[in-house]
Amino acid sequence: MARWARLLLGLRLRICSPQFYELPLALVVTALLAVAALWSQGWLIRIFWMAAAAAMVLVLARNVRDFKKDTIVRERSFYGALRVRNLQTG
Repeated sequence: MARWARLLLGLRLRICSPQFYELPLALVVTALLAVAALWSQGWLIRIFWMAAAAAMVLVLARNVRDFKKDTIVRERSFYGALRVRNLQTG
């Protein structure tokens, strides 16, 4: 059963995203869930987690921009994301 789950996960990731955006995206979702879960704790907690969510959105945007910069090919396999870049020297 675990083999099928790994296979389906690998296929889903390959179809959905040729890049490695899962970590920043998971951090954004976690910060937004923290805002929702701790809403009744007071305004200071809300401001903190909203700022954390905004910071994670900026990290995600920068991650997307940097991965696309000078990239020739982007592929993803079961093991992870691969990109080939063209670097200019001099």
